[in-house]
Amino acid sequence: MSWRDAIRAAYAALQANLLRSALAMLGIVIGVAAVVTMLAIGGGTHARVSQQLQSLGANLLYVLPNADGTAGNPSAASGRRRLSEGDAGAIAAEIPRVEISAPTVSNTATAVRGNRNRSTTVVGTVPEFLRAREWKFVEGRPFTGDEVAGAAKVAVLGSTVAASLFGNDQAPGKKIRINNVPLTVVGVLRSKGQDPFGWDQDDVVYLPISTSKLRVSGRAQRTPREAVGLILVKITDPEALDGVAREISALLRQRHRVAEGSRPGFTVKNMEALIQQHDDT
Repeated sequence: MSWRDAIRAAYAALQANLLRSALAMLGIVIGVAAVVTMLAIGGGTHARVSQQLQSLGANLLYVLPNADGTAGNPSAASGRRRLSEGDAGAIAAEIPRVEISAPTVSNTATAVRGNRNRSTTVVGTVPEFLRAREWKFVEGRPFTGDEVAGAAKVAVLGSTVAASLFGNDQAPGKKIRINNVPLTVVGVLRSKGQDPFGWDQDDVVYLPISTSKLRVSGRAQRTPREAVGLILVKITDPEALDGVAREISALLRQRHRVAEGSRPGFTVKNMEALIQQHDDT
């Protein structure tokens, strides 16, 4: 059979079964459209998740308590293997490729201004934490090293908290209260939105770590003076994340006298690996 005869036979078959042919073509069109739509949705979701991960900051490692404690709440960690401000200082001093090592503590509390209030996350840390997170300001400034040293009653607000307590008014220079402690707002952060895990990164109040421990959250939680719930580490070389993570683990095992083969009271997490995991899917 020539190709002309094949075409004529196919055309005759189509005419004899018009409804079946039309349904088959419609099924093909719908199937192709569905695949294209799913790829577009998947690509958009992938781009959004990658953007959210990037908003956490670049070249970062997170040193967290493991099962011996609760991340962010140092009072829940075991006394023998509790992370400390000294650990953060040792990481910065003894590991050459570390640019920033920022200790933090966090708790949930209610921020109050006049008749407005908002339950939010209160994070005590050092000025370098916001620099490691590459967080910009829309108003005001970060708190300073001197304010950390003096446990100054100052606060930096995420944009969600600022909008809830101040609306369209400027916040810097005005006061809020947390756990009945008056705090002067010195800055408001630019919005970062939700992280990949659904947490609103802007629903937060940042305080000097000393202020949090001595005046606000720590007083209520009876947090030990040196204890921290997380150490944020920023390194200079993005290609060295895994190597630096191993160096941090080795240093902390030595500082905490963790025997070979024993499970330490901390983990070092590489956020870059999460970004790569999303990029590969």
